Amino acid sequence: MTTLSIELEQDLAKGLRTAAERLEISLAEVINRFLQQGLQNELDLQEELTPTPQLMEWIKEAREEYENGELVFMEWDEALAHLDKMKEESQ
Repeated sequence: MTTLSIELEQDLAKGLRTAAERLEISLAEVINRFLQQGLQNELDLQEELTPTPQLMEWIKEAREEYENGELVFMEWDEALAHLDKMKEESQ
């Protein structure tokens, strides 16, 4: 067994304590189970992606077209193709 000291956001710590109480197990056990599940599921620890301003503009335009009834997609492939077309037109 290894002891690990970590800092948690207050709300997160409170939520973990609540979960431990509800499950009638120790806080350490809750954290151990969570970490074990994460390792089994190969946690994705990549940096969160942030859309570029240009992508946000295309999304805004597509949303306006959709709200005006000018744009209707049946499949994701169609939506992605439309975004590709918008990208080509902006270059």
